[in-house]
Amino acid sequence: MKNIVLLVLAAMIGSRILAQAPINDECATSIPLTVNGGYFVASNTGTLLDAPNPACGGADPIKDVWFSFQYTGGSISINTALSGTLTDTRIALYNGCSLGPAMVCNDDFTGMGYASQINLNCTQLTIGTTYYIQAGGYNSLAGTFEIQVVSADVSGCTNDNATNYNVCATTDDGSCIIANQNDACSSAVPLIANSGAQNTTNVNASVGATPGCGGGIHDIWFSFVYQGGNVTLTTAASSETTGTQLVDTQMSVYESCGGSIIACDDDDAAGNYSMIKFGCPMGNGTGGAFEDDMLEIGHTYYVQVGGYNNTEGIFSISYATTTVAGCTDPDASNYVTCATQDNGTCEFPPLQAQLTYHVVALAANCFTYQLNNNSQGNQVGWTWTVDGGVLSDPNVEHPTVIFSGPGTYNATLVVMDPMGVVSSTTQAIIVTEAHNLTLDITADNLPQQTTWKLH
Repeated sequence: MKNIVLLVLAAMIGSRILAQAPINDECATSIPLTVNGGYFVASNTGTLLDAPNPACGGADPIKDVWFSFQYTGGSISINTALSGTLTDTRIALYNGCSLGPAMVCNDDFTGMGYASQINLNCTQLTIGTTYYIQAGGYNSLAGTFEIQVVSADVSGCTNDNATNYNVCATTDDGSCIIANQNDACSSAVPLIANSGAQNTTNVNASVGATPGCGGGIHDIWFSFVYQGGNVTLTTAASSETTGTQLVDTQMSVYESCGGSIIACDDDDAAGNYSMIKFGCPMGNGTGGAFEDDMLEIGHTYYVQVGGYNNTEGIFSISYATTTVAGCTDPDASNYVTCATQDNGTCEFPPLQAQLTYHVVALAANCFTYQLNNNSQGNQVGWTWTVDGGVLSDPNVEHPTVIFSGPGTYNATLVVMDPMGVVSSTTQAIIVTEAHNLTLDITADNLPQQTTWKLH
């Protein structure tokens, strides 16, 4: 009976002791800490399962409790505060619960008395990994204390496709240099007019077709849509300080991917950099190989850039435009296709009304006709009249008209110029009866190979 009582007492005492053990007494049951979430109040009193002693903070076994956090970037600081009954802490960091040697360990951090602190930068940590913190007192001290994990942002390039990607950076500073995203003409990066120099690089770019003005080329590609005026394309040194500067460039412009080259330059810019100018009108360009070709408004052009004789490095490219004054009316005899600002010099042929017409093929019947203004001169107004027809709008340049049946109808067009001068013309429109076509088709034994065409 005496032995039974002793066993029961022992079991009760053991159960009470286990019940008082901290829930984070083991690495596997570590308490997750929120990064930058402030101090967490902790206690290592009553620990039962003590892990191997870390290599700092005394030779006696540590009374440890465990915490964890997931690393998401930036620099990390893990520190304790002696705000409770524990007067001297020590902490160690592990990358898992297998509990091999600690990554780092600290007992008393300089300037913090007997409190502890561990500082790490991103080269020592892996984003997305969960790390485990062993915390306790010097030797076997126990009590209450506070612990926190603090992360500080690192400024740099956060694009992992960039050549200057900073794995530690959490805040992008706009310095990214994207290599080879535009290694082919089909993936050309659009240039924005008058937006300044754009840093870029041809490092590791593939070998492109030799343009003919600077030897072989490891090329990258850009594009621009011509909107009129003068165009200047220029290369220069990059404002980025990391990487090897490309100090000698070559540049060429094509009318399309795989199309004809319309400009090529090696060293027309300052130093050994490149510059291509397209003048408006022709003759105002830089005068280099293939240059001074007239550009077409609304057309997309492609720019091939790289180093002289296959050299590589970082550099910048800019796309600048300036306005050009001239006649902007396409009906004028002196129309300047690349002018962006009208200067009042437009000249027009004498006002002469002319019209044409044709049946609308897809209309419900053959009695709907399209009227077309083919007049000469500077026109600002149109007035149509059609005997026996219903006009869609008598005051537009190209209306339609519906007739009630076959016959001959007179159509009159009066055009007017900005000064109020008018010219008119009248033309007879012959409307014929619609004819029905019956087509009898008998399929042979291979109907899937049979086609029919009507003329």
